[in-house]
Amino acid sequence: MLNSNFEPTNIQASDTGHIIVDVHQIVKDWNGCMIADLMVQYMYSFKVGLIKTIDIKNVL
Repeated sequence: MLNSNFEPTNIQASDTGHIIVDVHQIVKDWNGCMIADLMVQYMYSFKVGLIKTIDIKNVL
């Protein structure tokens, strides 16, 4: 099992109609040892007011 923490740091709308959310992601094991500490970006697309897709990518 993992202990994950996701903290949005920025939310913006793109020119293409997507919503882009920058997220600071920290993942630890149950002993508290750090497994990952990184920035990721979630890009949401919508159709008829509902979420159609969510793409996730690492931000270097």
